[in-house]
Amino acid sequence: MQFQRGFVSRLYPDSGQEVLLRQGIGVCRLVDNVGLKQRRDHDRKLERSSGGKLNDVAQARKLTALRREFA
Repeated sequence: MQFQRGFVSRLYPDSGQEVLLRQGIGVCRLVDNVGLKQRRDHDRKLERSSGGKLNDVAQARKLTALRREFA
């Protein structure tokens, strides 16, 4: 039997830090949603044609290319 241990930390950012934290979290959410959409769309197209799936390395390359398009 394995036990999982977690730690909880409380942050008290000032208003400027809070803005930066929210922006950072928003960017992470955007990248995650784009990645999920890529995988869903790619899987649908590829499954119809060949039955394959998008692997992590190929998706990472696509996300890196997409990151270059946005500042």
